[in-house]
Amino acid sequence: MNYLKKTVLMTVLLGSLWLSLVQIAQAGQVVDPGCNTECKMCASTCEKTLNYCQTQSGKHNDSEHIKALQDCISTCKQSSDFMNRGSTLRTLACSLCEKACLRCAESCSAIKGDKMMQACAVECKKCAQVCHKMNQ
Repeated sequence: MNYLKKTVLMTVLLGSLWLSLVQIAQAGQVVDPGCNTECKMCASTCEKTLNYCQTQSGKHNDSEHIKALQDCISTCKQSSDFMNRGSTLRTLACSLCEKACLRCAESCSAIKGDKMMQACAVECKKCAQVCHKMNQ
């Protein structure tokens, strides 16, 4: 994609994001774009980690570990969706997301010597911290 097309695409995307935030603000809802971004990043990281774990054996493919990753992905996406819509339930979604992220971080941290697991744990901890701040 050439530079002009990239610039136009980025302008359109940023304009859409700004418009969404303005509409939510006008509706009296407060959204933390940093939390939304972090939830999306965490979901993406966990999806990559889940795909990786499903190709491995042992602890990587343990059913409880897989569920922890799936729960984290699901709650991160749900929290992002609730924030995007300015839902009055977004703080509850963030509370659940925080718990799922901490559980996933713990599960990933338990698999020692694997850089992908440790990176996922770090991302989940970051997301949990941001979600915690949303609930205060």
